[in-house]
Amino acid sequence: MLNVKSRLSEKKGLTLVEILVATSLLAMVILAVSNVLITGLVAANSAKEQTIAVNLAQAIMEERLATADPGNSVPRTPIDQKPGFENYKGYYYEVAVDNKAVIKSSNGTTNDTNFYSITVKVYYLDQNNNQPKNTVSLYTIKRKG
Repeated sequence: MLNVKSRLSEKKGLTLVEILVATSLLAMVILAVSNVLITGLVAANSAKEQTIAVNLAQAIMEERLATADPGNSVPRTPIDQKPGFENYKGYYYEVAVDNKAVIKSSNGTTNDTNFYSITVKVYYLDQNNNQPKNTVSLYTIKRKG
């Protein structure tokens, strides 16, 4: 008889508290992993936007350097209006060309006016409020002629 009672009093299975603890631990792990994934996606998207902006700025700078005269300054303009750049919506560029003396002699008395300074800026917009999110700026000096 004692043997039958001891078999009946043995507990098998999980209690409600054990199930709640296990579920809570599983939920915390899932939340932590999803947070890492979301942070990674945001960082990857930001890096992609910045890489595109750098490549666009380099392409525009190379266009200006390829000719003898770098042309005029360009105010902020949507880059998708430029031929060959139609796929880049949300990016803007501006070019500043300065043909004044940009190099001074070591003694500071004479200026060399045989150079242009060229600055290319590419802006990319925040999709939520349509304001510039970040800017990439390239600067160089080009000899005239």
